[in-house]
Amino acid sequence: MDQEKQKNAIPIWLDCDPGQDDTVAIILASYSLDFNLIGISTVHGNVSLENTTSNALRVLTAIGKTEIPVYPGEAKPLNNYRNVFAEDVHGKTGLNGSDLLPAPRISAKNHNDFFPQLAAVIEKYAGEICIVATGPLTNMALFFSEYPQLISKVRWLSIMGGGIKVSNITDNAEFNFYCDPFAAKVIFENSSWLGKIILSPLDVTQTVFISEAIQKRILASSDTESASSFRLMMYELIDSTNKRMLAKHLSNYKGPVIHDPVALVALLSFENRTNQVFVSYNRQVFEVGVEPGNYGSCMDARDDPNGVYVLKAIDTDTFWDYLTSVYEVCDKHAFMNTLTKDQLREEFHNINTRARFRIASRTFSTTPIRNVGQNLIEKIVQKYAVGLPEGKVVHSGDYVSIRPAHVMSHDNSWPVALKFKGLGASKVKDNRQIVNTLDHDVQNKSEKNLEKYENIKNFAKEQGIDFYPAGRGIGHQIMIEEGYAFPGNLTVASDSHSNTYGGIGALGTAVVRTDAAAIWATGQTWWQVPPVANVVLEGELPEGTTGKDIIIALCGLFNNDEVLNHAIEFTGDAIKNLSVDYRLTIANMTTEWGALSGVFPIDNTVINWYTNRLLRVGPNHPRINNKTLENLKNNRVVADKDAYYAKTLKIDLSTLSPYVAGPNSVKVGTSIDKLSAQELKVNKAYLVSCTNSRLSDIKAAANVVKGNKIAPGVEFYIAAASSEVQADAEADGAWKTLIEAGCIPLPAGCGPCIGLGAGLLKEGEIGISATNRNFKGRMGSKDALAFLASPEIVAASAVLGKIAAPEEVSGQPCKEATEVKKVVTINEKPAGESDEVSSGAKTLEGFPEFIEGEIVFCDADNVNTDGIYPGKYTYQDDVSREKMAEVCMENYDAEFGKKTKTGDIIVSGFNFGTGSSREQAATAILARDIKLVAAGSFSNIFGRNSINNALLTLELPELISKLRERFQSEPEELTRRTKWTLRWDVPTSIVTVKDENGNVVITNKVGELGTNLQEIIIEGGLEGWVRAQIKKENK
Repeated sequence: MDQEKQKNAIPIWLDCDPGQDDTVAIILASYSLDFNLIGISTVHGNVSLENTTSNALRVLTAIGKTEIPVYPGEAKPLNNYRNVFAEDVHGKTGLNGSDLLPAPRISAKNHNDFFPQLAAVIEKYAGEICIVATGPLTNMALFFSEYPQLISKVRWLSIMGGGIKVSNITDNAEFNFYCDPFAAKVIFENSSWLGKIILSPLDVTQTVFISEAIQKRILASSDTESASSFRLMMYELIDSTNKRMLAKHLSNYKGPVIHDPVALVALLSFENRTNQVFVSYNRQVFEVGVEPGNYGSCMDARDDPNGVYVLKAIDTDTFWDYLTSVYEVCDKHAFMNTLTKDQLREEFHNINTRARFRIASRTFSTTPIRNVGQNLIEKIVQKYAVGLPEGKVVHSGDYVSIRPAHVMSHDNSWPVALKFKGLGASKVKDNRQIVNTLDHDVQNKSEKNLEKYENIKNFAKEQGIDFYPAGRGIGHQIMIEEGYAFPGNLTVASDSHSNTYGGIGALGTAVVRTDAAAIWATGQTWWQVPPVANVVLEGELPEGTTGKDIIIALCGLFNNDEVLNHAIEFTGDAIKNLSVDYRLTIANMTTEWGALSGVFPIDNTVINWYTNRLLRVGPNHPRINNKTLENLKNNRVVADKDAYYAKTLKIDLSTLSPYVAGPNSVKVGTSIDKLSAQELKVNKAYLVSCTNSRLSDIKAAANVVKGNKIAPGVEFYIAAASSEVQADAEADGAWKTLIEAGCIPLPAGCGPCIGLGAGLLKEGEIGISATNRNFKGRMGSKDALAFLASPEIVAASAVLGKIAAPEEVSGQPCKEATEVKKVVTINEKPAGESDEVSSGAKTLEGFPEFIEGEIVFCDADNVNTDGIYPGKYTYQDDVSREKMAEVCMENYDAEFGKKTKTGDIIVSGFNFGTGSSREQAATAILARDIKLVAAGSFSNIFGRNSINNALLTLELPELISKLRERFQSEPEELTRRTKWTLRWDVPTSIVTVKDENGNVVITNKVGELGTNLQEIIIEGGLEGWVRAQIKKENK
């Protein structure tokens, strides 16, 4: 840059989101003698951060300005607001339309250096520096929140954005403000900016459109062949934008609009350079909308002498004269003009065919993003995820491969072993990872069951697996006692009550047998991180109310699937007063509440529990010892303060009273005073299971029973959660108290809780149990009634012969319940949105870069597996693939087969795939050559079976709403061809849906499908992937 320019030019920092018109702004700032472009920062906006950064690098390369540094900024808006892109205007990469744009010859700077560098620039050019922001204001809001003292040293902040009386993205918002309304609000509400902001709103910038005459001036040639490479590239970019806009059939469309350079040239008037480009303005104030329905709108705009400088008009003739004169200068110096058009095109096609998404998935060191924290669930998954791209931060929605600390199987260990062997495996990957327990059918002494138990024992011995025989206790209790499940670790089990481990701050979740076999063989399986619900427990739990009452109340009061297929993180001031045993009970029954896990914080209560546990097991225990306890104290896993939760549920425990669930449903919760008044006779009572058979539970029941006998006609069955618990209860005297009162002891194990062994409910009987499930037939006859309650209520009911409160045993009246205070808050965020740059997203060879097809809408909720694949075929082993395709969905709609074709994408309502666990529900859809199903939500088992069989699924609740709105007035069709298309770009994790007219209806970021999951799909499912891994290791 010549000395004259250095002396007189306005120092500029350009914060942009290239984009077509941002490209013009970069050229203008680089080659106008009026500006000295110091640096560029990029932000999400017109396209993803990866693409805006890549585009800035490519433009600087093209025009020969590679000395200008580019700093990647923020990848998503503040407050977990959704990403919004303008690919329908700028093209998928942001600069679609010309194949002359060269590959970058420079690299982006480190994201973490952006703020310090901008601060240094402002200090260097204090009082002179002008910041021009032509994209969403996320970078600016965050930077000046961190460096507020530098606002006074900025001469102007010139912003392109906002619409005072016009809009272009919603009925009342301009695109840049709409992309991050919260950031815009931060800037415009900061009084430190008074007198320093120049706003170029859409009202003015929309007048700067490119007519055919202007296009010819830009080309500066009679034809495209004789034009320079630079001018032809700019002409082609304009032309492609014009074609996309014409396809929208907009009224009053006059040509492509160049919004962003206006924010640059506006500075000329304010810097007394009105001989160049003239703008007029007045001063106004307004509020930026940050609520649904008014996101990004400029509300209540009014004149104010102390307000923002808002442009009212621009002289477009002088603007175009000014811009084309700068183009002339750039044309003389552009690097791309040193290459022939053929060379440029060859380079372009080489990089775009070989690695079309390599640029989009480059790591710019932009994660973790400052404004996106991880919750406790995500933190733990991050620790146990394998194969993540460098810098990848795990969030809800992401598909990840996990290597859990431990995997437990119980009586199903032999079926898992058979599946393991059937996969071609002979030796487990890591015998320290696996735990086998025998706990379910321990009362069964039949030859067949004993043979199965012996097979499991021998297999464990052969493989060196930790094995716990029948009588040692319930597997989940053993996992806690023996430290396999440990605070902050991820432990899974092939049993639905793996959630129990959350009581001590571990992430416990269930896996199916195929997953367990995969872990045995390879050490890992896959998991999609679920949405996380924050359940806030407030207030002090009243005396006489227990952990069991809390979870029964939660199941009964929040009974509209609020936490279905969520992970739960428990928080709140009430937790510090909840014992570990209470927490284990609550976490255990989050399964019945519909959650995939339920995790409590790792607090002093947990630390103290392990300190006491260490005294019990001794210093040489392999998992609970001084080293692991010290590490736990010093490295507690905690949620970030800015962690996102899909929803928040609050309950005031001080308003809670003892509750009973039932009959035959956990969703029916009734306070004990109301049930007691009904005088419901009890035939059987149970203090068994992994829910409430720990020492504190047994002691609580004994305290109620003490001095009394079990009522005539009542059978009260008791079983400790483990042999250790029973020994402790015997030493305490509580066990003896219960036996002397007439209780019937059972061996430590699951027993009647799962309908096995002695004491099952008979037809017409009523049972009350301290277990976790009470659906019809669970504990015996389907014609019996089953209730769930705390050990105290179970014991009281056994003594009095009717469902009763503990105080009634001593002759006191049942306490009257009060209304429970509860709140549900849905924290707005589009379904499936990812919280960070897809920093390592890429596609493997053999996996499609995108999946696209016409939407076939099956408009129904709760489409069950029998509707998808009729039960009469489920156990027929000779059903061909062609037959499966023929009968697919026939129980849902007999016309389905006639209306669908290869490559369609099924879209259905909520809870798709509910019902049985039959895998054919997934394989039948695949048999129809349909590779992707989208739904409002899926049954968890169907979701796992789908991936395990290579069927892809997407949860898109917003799409269901859009489709239902579009077709609500049309004749009802169970299966409807919509003429809408869905495209899932796998590397960018973006789903785009277009309607029958080609208009974009939805653009959503979904969970990242990492390469590990792609491998599973490529290999035809989880079993195929395991076989492939075994084959690799055996080479």
